[in-house]
Amino acid sequence: PLGLAIDDNQNLYVAERGNHRVTKWVPNATSGIVMIDAGATRSEFDGLLLSLYLSNQVYVSSESDSAVYLWTFGSSSPS
Repeated sequence: PLGLAIDDNQNLYVAERGNHRVTKWVPNATSGIVMIDAGATRSEFDGLLLSLYLSNQVYVSSESDSAVYLWTFGSSSPS
């Protein structure tokens, strides 16, 4: 994991560089829910920063692209 964020409901969001995804962990969960799965070749998903924007969107930074992307949960590419 390279980035973490917590929303108002105490849900934990984890940006995972190697898995190219964001996983949501609700309080007391034993498994996470994949909110974004960017696939194994997404260079823009080597996020160091994870910041919630709306209840269904998150900003993820890209170290290799020197950029910040806005992702919508469930989407396979950033906007």
